[in-house]
This record gives sequence, C-alpha cells and structure tokens, in this order.
Amino acid sequence: MARCIIQVGVLFALIAQAAGDNLLLVQAIWRHGDRSPTTTFPTDVNTEDKWPQGWGQLTTLGMQQHYALGSRLRTMYGDFISSTYKAEEIYVRSTDIDRTLMSAMSNLAGFYQNGTVDVDFPDTTNVPNWPASWSPIPVHTVDYETDLIGYPFAECARADQLYEEIQQSPSYLNVSAENQALFDWLTNVTGVTDPVTLDNLWLVYDALTIEKIHNMSLPSWYNDTIYNQTVVANDYADDFLFGIVQPPVCELIKLRGGSLLKAITDRMTAKVTCMHNASSSSDCTALNKLKYYVYSAHDVTLAGLLATFGDKEEVVVEGGLPKYAAAIVLELWNVSNVAQVRIMYHPEFNESFYPITNLTKGCNLTSDYYNSCNKYNVNNYHPAKYDNNDYYYDNYDDTFNNHNAFSHHPAKYGNDVIFNKYNYTYYNNCNNHQFDSDII
Repeated sequence: MARCIIQVGVLFALIAQAAGDNLLLVQAIWRHGDRSPTTTFPTDVNTEDKWPQGWGQLTTLGMQQHYALGSRLRTMYGDFISSTYKAEEIYVRSTDIDRTLMSAMSNLAGFYQNGTVDVDFPDTTNVPNWPASWSPIPVHTVDYETDLIGYPFAECARADQLYEEIQQSPSYLNVSAENQALFDWLTNVTGVTDPVTLDNLWLVYDALTIEKIHNMSLPSWYNDTIYNQTVVANDYADDFLFGIVQPPVCELIKLRGGSLLKAITDRMTAKVTCMHNASSSSDCTALNKLKYYVYSAHDVTLAGLLATFGDKEEVVVEGGLPKYAAAIVLELWNVSNVAQVRIMYHPEFNESFYPITNLTKGCNLTSDYYNSCNKYNVNNYHPAKYDNNDYYYDNYDDTFNNHNAFSHHPAKYGNDVIFNKYNYTYYNNCNNHQFDSDII
C-alpha cells in the first residue's frame, strides 16, 4: 500500500538549500460532526419529522464539535497560520453534502475568532445583528458523485467490479453465513422490504446508534447483545468495502484512498519544488503563500486514507469507521534542511491530537517524523483514465500540470503489508503489486 510520503522522496534533495527548521504546510482531513440518520427502517418510531432538519443533517452538537475542533487547530497552529483570515494562506474544500459544508463553516468559526472590524466583517453600527467577530470563509466543493478525492465511493466502475469480486470471496461469504441468523431476525423486527445483509446492515446500525446518542426511544428488542453483534458484523462490512480482506485487494484499497493521498503528496512536492526553484510563476506564487489546505469530508474518506497508510485497524482502535469530528493532519516540515512529514490524528470530540506516523507501514517505528519511508520512483505510478472533470478541482491541486485532469491518478503501492484485525495475519500480498492503467 501507499504511505505517508510516497512522493515526498523526491523532496529530500530539493529542500537542502532551504535554511532553518520550520513548518511548511498543514493539510487536514476531517469527518463532519454529529448528524441525524440518513434514513431508518419502517418500524422505527423515530421518523424524519423527529429531526429538526430531516435526514442526514448536521445537528447543533455537530456544530459544537467542529467549533471545538477549529479552536483546537488554532491552538496547534496559531504561530504558523495568521489569526485572521488571509485568502492566500488557506483553501477549504468540502464534499457537496450539507453536513460537511456546515461542519467546515463551524470549524472555521472556531479557527478564526479574532477578526478585525471592517476588514474581516462589517462594523455592527452598519449591520447591528452581525454575529460577534464572525468572519465568513469560502468553502469550495465539486459534484458529490464524481468527487474521487473526497468521496471514496464516487462513480467508478472498476471499484464496483472489485467489490463484487469481494462479495464472492470466502471471507465475505463466511462472515455473511455466520451472521445470517442475526440478519434474518433484524429483517423481521425492522420491517424492511429488502432482507438485511452485510451490505445494508449499516442502515439499521446507523439509525439506532445515532438515536442512542441522542437519548431517543429505542425498540424493546434492541439490547446489548444485539448491539454488540451488529457492531462486529458492521466492522467486517466496513473492511470489505475498502478491500481489507484475506488476501487484501490492493487495487481496491488504492481506488478508495489513493486519489486523496496522491492529491496530498502532489501538493507537498509542488510546495517544496517552488521553494527550491524560487519560481515567480503564478502557480508557485500561490503555493508559496499557501499554509493550510482542508478537506471537510466523511468517515469513509478518513478510513480510505488510513487504509493507504496500512494502519486503519491500529488507528481506529475500536473498529469500524472514524467517529464524528475525527481528523487527520499531515504536516510538511523542513527539519535541518530535510523534508519531513508528521501525521497527527484526532479521534473524536474533546480528545487531543496525537502522532500516528509511527503506525504507517514501511516507515520508521520510533519517530514522529519521517524522511525515509520505503521510497520508489514516482515515475512508476500508473495514471488512471478519468472523465475530463474528475480531477479538475482547483488551482493548487493542478499546479505544474497545466490543468490536465489526466495527470492526477490514485497512488500505486510498493513494499507494504496490510494488517487485518480478524485474526488473519500480516500480508505481503501488495508487495511489488503491478497494476495496469486503471479504467474507471
């Protein structure tokens, strides 16, 4: 699988002429905050009208979670990113879903709390009801169904084909058979038209988990035994979706998270290349000023990225998918004239960030910073074939490619292992895995 600095290997020689130890770039990927269920089952008494904004919407708790995360990020990077909004320093991208857009806005309200009157927001004498010290920050987005960066399950025929193959694998069939009695029972008590399976179990699990968080009425049949059984089965289902099976489906792991990883590492490479070349091009002028790039996305977005690192099962220690307001931060540093990367993780609301770089497969296990993860020639990457608009997302992402959508592609995997928590083992099946050009 890919790793934190697959393409950063080319940076080590480039940065040698840049003096000092300093932070160069922060890239954050977070999950939205607490939300209402996206739907529920027929016998559920908690219908859509019980939720103020309907299905799948950010709740006030979710707003609170992201305001707190924004405040925490401000504390972490207050000496690096200006305390007031500077357009050239930050770029925020969200998936085109209400809850991720609103989470970004809530987060940025916590991140920028010290705006200047008549610079960042109007004087209250002119706009008496303007929210105190609130600075509006732009949040960019692209079409959800073709967002191959922010949404791992965007339209991709090859990924669909690989997942269909997983559904016929011994691992998948065994898990389904082991849980068939649970599925049959849930089908009966929930009143669903289509029988509950490993593929749609999430519908029941998601609705009941959220209702429990909000202290809503739960069905009499929903007890700890049923809860624990659905958690275990749903954890399996999540791993299957990302190709974490026995043996691992390396190409599917690549397709789920490699696009995001590639965008992140491309931006690091471009940042250091611009510094080294002292270019005055418009692209480099923008990149030299850029300090903070954000993706506001989903639990599956974070899970897909962690899967490319090879550490999803170790980072998300409770299994399943990252929790509300979970976040991954990748820092690009110049340390003693060497480009180094640190990866930080925020597990959930009101918890602190901690380094997870040492969990990334193929890298040094004793350091929070990496400059020597198993590197290989970036020219060996195989570009994917996309529709013309799939990877055209903004000027920063398109640096050095003349806005050619076809130059963006999921990362290729090198010498790695995948760990599966279900008593399988470590696998080297992805070692030197060769992929033909992907057709998506």
